[in-house]
Amino acid sequence: MKNDADFRARQLELIENNVNAGKEPPWREALKVTAGFAAILAALYIIIGIAVGIYVNAISFKTQKKIESLFAAANPSAEFKGKEYAQAVSALREISAQIAAQNRLPENYAPDIGVVYSRAANAFLTPGGKIYFTTALLDNVKNKEALAFVLAHEIGHYVNRDHLKAMGRGLALSVVKILFSGDSSTGVVSGGTDAIARNSYSRGQEREADAYAQKVCTALYGSADGGIEFFEYMEAKDKLPEFISYLSTHPSTRSRIQKLRNN
Repeated sequence: MKNDADFRARQLELIENNVNAGKEPPWREALKVTAGFAAILAALYIIIGIAVGIYVNAISFKTQKKIESLFAAANPSAEFKGKEYAQAVSALREISAQIAAQNRLPENYAPDIGVVYSRAANAFLTPGGKIYFTTALLDNVKNKEALAFVLAHEIGHYVNRDHLKAMGRGLALSVVKILFSGDSSTGVVSGGTDAIARNSYSRGQEREADAYAQKVCTALYGSADGGIEFFEYMEAKDKLPEFISYLSTHPSTRSRIQKLRNN
């Protein structure tokens, strides 16, 4: 009996001292593995994003146009084909030509302008370089200088290649999602174009585009008051508390108004 007890004691001692046997609950070990994997994916996303930014800044305009041509057909499905906004589009194209005359556009870039149906007042740049204004924006903002500021802002994103950088971050996020979930049904390329559709620019990129638009409008009209009018409209429409801006990737509307007034 004593031998049996000694044998069991030695077995328990071996089990307790076995380096291959986990001393933590299984759920805690699983949590550590998941956290480690998530950290690796986060690092991968950051590295890819930085690499894309470096590459985009280094390429020639000719290479940029080749990349954009791959996404030229990726236009919104809600593109408005009616003639109701033909006059507004014509006015915007005239402003675009005036901006080009200032030599502020890359060589051979003549932004095409379209209209997309949406209840949200907005404008955005597509991966192919086309700029869209929503019907809500054209319905509610009639001031030519305000629309010129919005157009120049989007052109500023183009000049700074923000659309390609955002697409690169979207592609990186798609890669990370596929590695994490194993589901590639949404595709990598769609992740890049979705990033553009969501206007996923950083605060710094938004400020730089504002600064570009301010310079353009000041050269055209003597001031950037149109930008102030546009942001005041957006501020009155949204009526969001200032603290919300800390949770957003965009600068607060109030801070953008103050920036335009102070410069």
